[in-house]
Amino acid sequence: MRLSGPAAGPTPALLHCIGQIAPRLPRLRGTVAPGRTLSPARRRHITRRQPCPTPRRSAAKPRAPSVRPPSCEAAMPTPTERIALVTGGMGGLGEAIAIRLHAQGHRVAVTHSRENPHVADWLTAQQAQGRAFAAFPVDVGDYDACQQCARQVLEQVGPVDILINNAGITQDMTFRRMTREAWTRVLTTDLDALFNMTKPLYDGMLERGWGRIVNISSVNGAKGAFGQTNYAAAKAGMHGFTKALALECAAKGVTVNTVSPGYLATRMTRDVPADIMEQRILPQIPVGRLGRPDEVAALVAFLCTDDAAFITGANLAINGGQHMQ
Repeated sequence: MRLSGPAAGPTPALLHCIGQIAPRLPRLRGTVAPGRTLSPARRRHITRRQPCPTPRRSAAKPRAPSVRPPSCEAAMPTPTERIALVTGGMGGLGEAIAIRLHAQGHRVAVTHSRENPHVADWLTAQQAQGRAFAAFPVDVGDYDACQQCARQVLEQVGPVDILINNAGITQDMTFRRMTREAWTRVLTTDLDALFNMTKPLYDGMLERGWGRIVNISSVNGAKGAFGQTNYAAAKAGMHGFTKALALECAAKGVTVNTVSPGYLATRMTRDVPADIMEQRILPQIPVGRLGRPDEVAALVAFLCTDDAAFITGANLAINGGQHMQ
């Protein structure tokens, strides 16, 4: 049933359909029921007894100012240019996030591993597309190296307002075969890195009264995965970090959130054999396909806006329905 006009309310039939009964309102004394007429004498009697239609307002109680909600049609504010740092920003999801933040009007710096031989080519390719990124080599698992990287970004680009903790690795094997080295390497790169990169940038965000921290986790941090005890532990710990830090800075203009993607169409998944992809991975995803990095990047970029100021401490799943929370 469609109601027309802004003042339209629920009809008695609609109220009956949803199990409500329209109440019969009592008629006030001195009023006339619809469809009835009165004699001249009765009409004069009612006129004399009708009260003043406008009640007097006490002078001792000033009227409270009216509060009107902001109009949805108000002009959208121009996004403020801020400085964003994306760890692991060369390739895959990190690159998609860096590109999206740049398109949003921010100055973007990315980190990369010291062993990456394609840094110059990557920067040249991005420059050809009109994207001038700054790039910094760092081992995110090394606390001192992260301190130095943060100083370099501050000196060469400026104070970081947006931090995307995206860098991460996997080293899969069953727990019975897992070595301490495999465990430690993944935990150090995927979990310790949050502390290492956030620590030198956090105070500046608090001092300026604005900041966005987005930690890139995984669907496997919520549901687990065979052969990934190290990776699942690191990604689950990531959201514990998010919630605790979000509580500490919620009233200071800084938000902290987790984004947990499912399987994405990246170079890593392109190496998966076709039969495994068709028979074991895609059947787990209700939408029937892999996600795209730009879809996740759009969500991350939104969390970095003023419109997302009321979202903090959240773990946003973006996995095509693979794991519903």
